[in-house]
Amino acid sequence: MSLGLRVRRGVINGLRKLGPDSRTTHAAVRAVCKRRGVACTFDDGRVSLVKAGRQILLPREHTLFAPYVADNFDVFAASVVPQLRGELKVADFSGPGLHRYTSLDADFEMPAFPEAIAFDDEYFKYGAPVPGDLVFDLGANIGLVAYALAAQVGSTGRVISFEPDPQSLDYLRRNVARHSLAQVMIEPLAIAPTAGKLKFYAEGTITSGLASARRDSLMTESMGSVITIDAVTLADAVERHGMPAWIKMDIEGAEIDVIDGSRDLLASAYPHMVVDTSHWVGGQTTAGRVEALLRDIGYSVTTEEPGGSQLTWAWRDPAAGGHGR
Repeated sequence: MSLGLRVRRGVINGLRKLGPDSRTTHAAVRAVCKRRGVACTFDDGRVSLVKAGRQILLPREHTLFAPYVADNFDVFAASVVPQLRGELKVADFSGPGLHRYTSLDADFEMPAFPEAIAFDDEYFKYGAPVPGDLVFDLGANIGLVAYALAAQVGSTGRVISFEPDPQSLDYLRRNVARHSLAQVMIEPLAIAPTAGKLKFYAEGTITSGLASARRDSLMTESMGSVITIDAVTLADAVERHGMPAWIKMDIEGAEIDVIDGSRDLLASAYPHMVVDTSHWVGGQTTAGRVEALLRDIGYSVTTEEPGGSQLTWAWRDPAAGGHGR
C-alpha cells in the first residue's frame, strides 16, 4: 500500500473513532465536500449536501459516507424522484423511506442511500440475461438488481439472490414481495471463499461485507454491527441451484478470493459475469486482479466506471465453448 493510501486510511479510521458528532469529523468532511463543489452542513441529526438547487440528506451516522456521495452527487441526486421542499429538490435518505427509483421507474423501500445504477447502460451493457435463464445475484442488497434481473429472465427464469446483512435482507424481502417477483428466490447467505460461520460487518448499507475482505481496505473496521453469518462457496450455490447462465457479483472485496477459488467451476460453463470491482483491497481496487483471474480462466473482460461504481464484465464467445454469452 502506498504512503498516500496509508495516510488516507489512517485519516478515515481516525475520524471513524472520533465519531459522527465530532467537530473535527465535521470540519474534515465539510472541507472535502467543499472541494467537490458541494455545501455540507450538519443539523437535526442529519447531513445535508447541497449543490445547484438540489439536496441530498443522510443520517448523521453516515457522516463518513458524505465525501463519497459528494463525489457522485449528480448520480445519487438523480437516483430517485426528488421531493420539492421550498426551492430545493431533495433526495431524502436520512431515514428509511419509500422512493421512486428512476432507473427502474418503480418504487422501493430503502433504509439508506441506494446503489446508483443505469441498468441498460451499465449492468447489461455487454450482454443481458434472456427469458428462462438461471441467474445468481451475489450481494443482493435491497433488491434493485434482483428486480432488473427478474424482468430479464421473465416468468420462466430464476434469480437466486444471496444477501447476509440482516437489514438489507429485510428490505430485499419487502421489495421482492412488493413487486410480486415470484421468480426471485432469496438466500440469507454470504458467498465466500470458504463455507461456514464467518465474521461480518453489518452496516445496513451498500458497504456491508465479510470482515476478512476488509482487512486491507481503506476502512478496516465496521461502522455498524459485527455479527456472525452463514456463508457458502460458489460451488455450494451451484450444487443447490444449478449452474447459472449469468452472475452478478457485488461482495465488497471478497470477489478476488471467490473467483480464484472457483476457477474450474467457472471454466466448466463460462457464465456471463458482472463484478463490482470498486472495492479497495491491498491499496488498490480489485479490478486488476479480477481481470487477470478471469482472463486466465479464458474470459474476455473489460472494466469501466459508470456512475459511482467500477464494474468488470466478463464473457465467453460461444464459439470458444461453454454457454456464456
